[in-house]
Amino acid sequence: MRLGQHFLVEKLYVDEIVSLTERRLRPLVEIGGGKGSITRELQPDAVLELDSDLARFLEAQGFSVVVGDARSSPLRARQVVSSLPYYITFDFLESVSLDEEIMKLVLILQKDVVDKLLRYSTYVSFLVNLAFRVDPKSVIPPQAFEPRPKVYSQIVVLDRIRAVGEREAKILKCLSRYRNKTLRRAADLCDLSSESEERVRDFAPHRVTELLSAVGLSIV
Repeated sequence: MRLGQHFLVEKLYVDEIVSLTERRLRPLVEIGGGKGSITRELQPDAVLELDSDLARFLEAQGFSVVVGDARSSPLRARQVVSSLPYYITFDFLESVSLDEEIMKLVLILQKDVVDKLLRYSTYVSFLVNLAFRVDPKSVIPPQAFEPRPKVYSQIVVLDRIRAVGEREAKILKCLSRYRNKTLRRAADLCDLSSESEERVRDFAPHRVTELLSAVGLSIV
């Protein structure tokens, strides 16, 4: 099993993460409590942890822990804090974007993932920007973790701006398959219509509502 475990140990960044949460927005769930460096400061309502040994470690410290996968969490949450391994990041971001109960996330992601969310026109980047306001924060160097990862990470805050339904997700997934084509052609391939000759890839993620409007979908 690939757990991708790198534990944040630098208190400067732990404190920043905690300061970015809204203490009254509950339930507050931490996904991937690890060795508890964030958990102890955050005091979440529940922790979701995939590693059963770490789950027992956190339970012994008095935390409410559920063993499970972030991509199919059994826990209901309005706010989520997590440091995600790369290999589940995009599945997780798709899942939380479609879960309208989740109003805010404070995440540690690989820096290149944050860059893609802000600049690169993919299905997940469009979906996240449709659901949330994406607010990048501090870049975290490898030495802030144990063991050290090979790449830089970044804190990012996602604040819900709208609920996103399966229809919007389906349209974005289809259009993104044809990112190198004009929107007119991509729309035709997705059984939609558009007059735009701009290529799908030229719509930055923050222009997602403009992209959907160009294929006849009105977004509030």
